[in-house]
Amino acid sequence: MMKNIALWLVVLVALYGCTSKDSGGNDYSIRLEGRTMGTTFEVVYIDSQERVFDNAIDSLLVEVNNSMSTYIPNSTISTFNASNDTAFFPVDEHFYIVYLRSKALYNLTHGAFNPAVMPLVRYWGFGPEEGPEKVEERVVDSLLALTDFRAFEGTKVMVDGETRYLLKKSDPRLQLDFSAIAKGYGVDVLHDFLQAKGLQNIFVEIGGEIRVSGQAGPELPWVVGIEDPVNSTIDNRKALAYVTLPKGGIATSGNYRNVREIDGVKYTHTIDPSTGYSVRSNTLSASIVAEDCMTADAMATACMVASLDSAVSYLAAANVEGLLMYSDAEGTIDTVQTKGFAHLIRE
Repeated sequence: MMKNIALWLVVLVALYGCTSKDSGGNDYSIRLEGRTMGTTFEVVYIDSQERVFDNAIDSLLVEVNNSMSTYIPNSTISTFNASNDTAFFPVDEHFYIVYLRSKALYNLTHGAFNPAVMPLVRYWGFGPEEGPEKVEERVVDSLLALTDFRAFEGTKVMVDGETRYLLKKSDPRLQLDFSAIAKGYGVDVLHDFLQAKGLQNIFVEIGGEIRVSGQAGPELPWVVGIEDPVNSTIDNRKALAYVTLPKGGIATSGNYRNVREIDGVKYTHTIDPSTGYSVRSNTLSASIVAEDCMTADAMATACMVASLDSAVSYLAAANVEGLLMYSDAEGTIDTVQTKGFAHLIRE
């Protein structure tokens, strides 16, 4: 359930080095970048006080990684997945917040978004381990029985005046994978931290997942390019559309790059929780705009799993906007979008 970097920033404040004055000569734009969650991140904000929050941002990213990275052996999620206990297990607040949002979106999408697919993700080789040399149907079927997200239960309790977050699973073999929502959540964490510092003009991006507030400069909106999955290559990206984003999060999911070949058959990285196999949808990419980035992130994956008609109904139910690119029965490439998304497209 990993994501492709299919969004990129088109318009930014003019940035030279770490800080610079805007065209009004009053405020300063700050740009921070680095690596996290196996990808890159970029943070841009305007601050007249010229504050640089690099240490705080790095610390927050470490927190989120240590909570939900399946590639860190002692992370909260790795420890929980490895546990053979079905009693309540202590988790951190980041983990619990993402679990609750995942539960809501799992129900809303009728299981199309399902973090319980981790046993299948690992089997197919889209997690920390190598995949099989040959796919065995009996193994897929047995793992499919371990992907019921309803078999997890979370709660929180007060102990000595402190809130403790707890999660349990009904079967010790059950495992979670938040990779289809964790980057979006990480974006929200950074955005909300900067907003709490009194900043109004903010851009945060992790691995192509984006959230913005305010504007890029005086009368200059944030504009994001959505990659064309059919006519683009890694070295030559082409835009399917440009979107003006006044605020909120945007995420794109697609199956056009992260592919594994097993025994001569190509499998895409998005696992269909209803079959245990790679998604066989005619949807090529899904770009979602929501109030926060973790919702956009998760809904983009759900739209890739679901049929086109179901995806459109899920967008309406979630009250989010979306642009879906698909191939029809004749192989013709076309798009469908919500009315709200159409209003965001920039000519």
